[in-house]
Formats: sequence, structure tokens, C-alpha cells
Amino acid sequence: MKRILIVDDDLITRKTADYILTKEGYQVDAVESGNRALTKLSQEYYDLVLLDIEMPVMDGFETLRYIRNNPPTKNLPVAFLTGDTSQDSVIQAATLNASGYIVKPFIPENLISRVQEILSGK
Repeated sequence: MKRILIVDDDLITRKTADYILTKEGYQVDAVESGNRALTKLSQEYYDLVLLDIEMPVMDGFETLRYIRNNPPTKNLPVAFLTGDTSQDSVIQAATLNASGYIVKPFIPENLISRVQEILSGK
């Protein structure tokens, strides 16, 4: 069973994505901050991280920099799950080697298909 970590400061987004992906057969954990995500990643293995960009204290870009600079997680697939559609953010995500960019609000079928694509390496 594939394991997914959702990182988003919005409770509704976390619960919605968790419900959709759990129903699809994934094992899901969800945390509300970049700091909590880094702690989880140091303790457990995940196949994919879905990461919001706009979060207090540590935003998604900073969180992804930490993930990429940490040898055990440097190749971990990380996709942004965000409402930020600015060109600058899309470019920065690509520069940081993000595995995908999923825009909120998302349609459940689109979230599932993007997650499947990323996990299959497409």
C-alpha cells in the first residue's frame, strides 16, 4: 500500500484529500505545517508528499528545499497541492524539482489521476 503525506494548513483541504485518497486505497497521514512534515519524514517512509505552498512559518518552497537537501528524502516525489497559480510559483516549483503541480480546489478524479501518474513515474 502506497503511503502519502498531505501537508496543508487548511483543515478542510487535509480532510478532503485524506478521504479521497484513503477511499482509493492509499495510506494517508496529514499534517498542518512544513515543520510537522519534516518531523514525519524523519520518522516514517512515504511514497509521495502533497504540499501546499502558502503556509505560515515555513512555506511549501522552503519545506521542499529541506526535503531535497536531506539525503534520505532528496528523491522523494513531492507535488504541490495549492491554490497559487502564479507563473512565478510554477517556475519555482519546477526549479525545485517538484514532481507535480495540482491546483486547488481540485476535482477528486483529477487528484486521483495526478497522484497515480506521479507514483507510476509518468
